[in-house]
Amino acid sequence: MFHLARTRCAALLFALAVAPLGCKAPQAAAAEPPAAEAEADKAGAAHTATAHGGEGHGHAGHAKKYTVPFAAESDKDDPLALTRSYFQGVIADNATYMRTHDERFFKAFAGSQKPRATIVACSDSRVQSPAFDATPENDDFTIRNIGNQVVNGEGSVEYGVHHLKTPVLFILGHTGCGAVKAAMGDYAKESDPIRRELDGIKIAKRKEGVKDDEPAPWLEGVVENVHDQVAAALAKFDEEVASGSLTIVGGVYDFRNDMKQGLGKVVLVNVNGHKDAAKVVAFERGVLGLVGPDPRAADGGATGLASSAGGGHTKDPIEIRDLKDLRDALKDAREPKDAKDARDPKDAREADPKRAKDHKDAKELKDVKEPKPKEAHASAH
Repeated sequence: MFHLARTRCAALLFALAVAPLGCKAPQAAAAEPPAAEAEADKAGAAHTATAHGGEGHGHAGHAKKYTVPFAAESDKDDPLALTRSYFQGVIADNATYMRTHDERFFKAFAGSQKPRATIVACSDSRVQSPAFDATPENDDFTIRNIGNQVVNGEGSVEYGVHHLKTPVLFILGHTGCGAVKAAMGDYAKESDPIRRELDGIKIAKRKEGVKDDEPAPWLEGVVENVHDQVAAALAKFDEEVASGSLTIVGGVYDFRNDMKQGLGKVVLVNVNGHKDAAKVVAFERGVLGLVGPDPRAADGGATGLASSAGGGHTKDPIEIRDLKDLRDALKDAREPKDAKDARDPKDAREADPKRAKDHKDAKELKDVKEPKPKEAHASAH
């Protein structure tokens, strides 16, 4: 009996000891849902990170959430106000573009591209294709970077020349180029990515005491950079140029009139490595269908687009029609009627007076008859 009583007493003491633990167990169980929710949040965050490239992959190590800006702004120069006004223009201009270009226009290049020119231009927002090509669609394969550099866009340039087989490689610099101005001075304080790009511009440094915005040396740097980029392209595409399948041309878009040939003029300064004005102008005159030297040029022919860039000088330069107009005329002359209508449909010209004027000017240029071979030979002598 004594043994049985002692056993029951021990069991009772054990039950009393365990009882508090049993009371706390539900509290622990109740605490589990928040922990589970935390794990769920982690899983959700992991899913979000995966959807945006994954943690440790791509350009973001962790996912961030940003708002879509719709709030009104009181200052027109506020970043949100500028964003709003920009996309107002995007939406409106795109609607106009869609309205003035019908199915025939897009059908001409919907399946594939066949550009005639690979263009290496500067990223500067002031440099845009309408300055030299009124219809760039399916005509200009354009690579842009700061300083219009061939090496910095080498893969894209090679794609244009080798895969798209464009017969023209056009390297287009511009007056007032910020990359050239930076390369002529000390840009050590710039970020690593910007320094790496500027390192590709191999031009003379600015002389001591010369202001960085002095027009003459700045223009010299712009032209020197174009020459250097043409040289880099010639080194890469030597065989294509030698065979005649590729022509490399360097030019400067002058929206400041630093070259004194008119605001917005595209001044050619280099053709396949030839820099002197007489040879560049000979190329221009050949393109324009003009034969022989310009009889009114004091330097025996070095007039027109390249006179101020290559050292030539004229007493009374002759105005040469813009190459943009010539390009429009060549499109009219070369393309079948259906293709021509698809590129520049009549209803688009009627809706846009500027396109109508461009078309009229191109037609007038096309109607100018070239001299007969005999007359051309005589005029050359």
